[in-house]
Amino acid sequence: MPQLPSAFTATDKEQMNDYSAIPAGEYIAQVTKSEIKNCSSTAKDPNGKYLALTFKLLDGKYKNRTFFTNLNLWNKNPQAVEIANKELATICKSVNLPGIKASEELHGKPLIIQLSCSAGDANNPPKNDIKFYKPMGGGPSKPDEDDKPAEAAGEASDTPEEVKPKKKKAWEE
Repeated sequence: MPQLPSAFTATDKEQMNDYSAIPAGEYIAQVTKSEIKNCSSTAKDPNGKYLALTFKLLDGKYKNRTFFTNLNLWNKNPQAVEIANKELATICKSVNLPGIKASEELHGKPLIIQLSCSAGDANNPPKNDIKFYKPMGGGPSKPDEDDKPAEAAGEASDTPEEVKPKKKKAWEE
């Protein structure tokens, strides 16, 4: 029987966070971390690099939950780079930045992220993916897009009521 280095007491330890999938919908979030990472040796482009972004939810029942996206900005596949550039452009427009020189310029700027939730199966639990980004005002991220305002997003049945802004939040001051 393996012995621990000392007696373990759970009463003075913090429990782990719940990272199970949350309902699909629109959530207020902000970028909290960004870094350039090398692709793994088993990736389609092992010499590529990507921008890893961490988003944190700012409001509602799932406040402080984190979600991630990787943007293949440096890749031998031009289609992967094109997709990454479109996603980064949508993020920039959603936080009202015409362009950036450093990814840290995205940090701390609230926006709406649209999450999907996969059903999962016997081998894989349900998971969330970021599918789209919108500005806080609810207007379109693209000039010719016709989206509902963020205030109306709460009308969808799978969007938690808590994500609707009800009063001025700390990030709006």
